[in-house]
Amino acid sequence: MAGEKEGIGIYHRPKVPMYRVRVTVIKAHPDCGAQHKVGDTWEISHVKEGGQKGFLCPSALHDMYHIIFAMRYGAQFPWAEDPDTWIAQCGDPNTPMLFKIERMIDEVWTADQDQKEET
Repeated sequence: MAGEKEGIGIYHRPKVPMYRVRVTVIKAHPDCGAQHKVGDTWEISHVKEGGQKGFLCPSALHDMYHIIFAMRYGAQFPWAEDPDTWIAQCGDPNTPMLFKIERMIDEVWTADQDQKEET
């Protein structure tokens, strides 16, 4: 992009560890517009093309993106029973859904590993 400085931004910090995150529907509503069902699962590895496989409702993703993003970069929530798991709720009050967000602690990589894979 014009004016973009090389090496600036979260995608250009080669030593920052990143974790894969799994999102699973644990409580569904029959009227969910995205037709999500209990057990539907998505793994989110990065924000580049192909980082998320399958359709995840944009509204639900919006409601939990800040948790997904934080967990990808190692954030922990000390008040949580399990620091690698979070329960999120879809913001649609007419079709309440619950999602379990899990940090995959055995799957960590850095941006420089992505760059090596692309070459």
